[in-house]
Amino acid sequence: GRRLPPAEPGEQIDKSVPDEYEPKPVRKWLTFGWLTAPMLEGQKTITLRDWGTTEGLWWQHGELFYAYDAPPVEGGRRLALLRVMQVPFIEFTAGLRMVDYHKLGYSWAMANNLMSPSGRTGLQVWEDLHSRPERLWLLRFQVERIFEQGRKERGTVNVGIPRRI
Repeated sequence: GRRLPPAEPGEQIDKSVPDEYEPKPVRKWLTFGWLTAPMLEGQKTITLRDWGTTEGLWWQHGELFYAYDAPPVEGGRRLALLRVMQVPFIEFTAGLRMVDYHKLGYSWAMANNLMSPSGRTGLQVWEDLHSRPERLWLLRFQVERIFEQGRKERGTVNVGIPRRI
């Protein structure tokens, strides 16, 4: 019988090399508290975080992360898939501009009568950022996908209390 010529380099698929197009598992998540609604509406595209000196460095441009209504360990629901639009950086809040007021979701919160847990309006929280400035991490993101609301995370255990009859 006739022998086939040896394979040319590059013709064989090396299955030990992971496919670069295979999506990486999403491991990071954030909660947005009272500003969840503007985030889901696409009216909140930046968040300020009081992270330590290195936590902001863990986030990469283009990376995907989840938005939850509460931490997953507390039975939180996955609300949305978000994408990091810029490597986070430390911002002095006194330097925030009016465009940031809108991107933080405060204008949407004001228009929809949302109050912070402390009972303050979005405008009051904004004014506090300027009158009592802090150095906070600023993370820019965009909403990639909204998940069906009300669906509990897989593996979440709901404990029912038996009723006495």
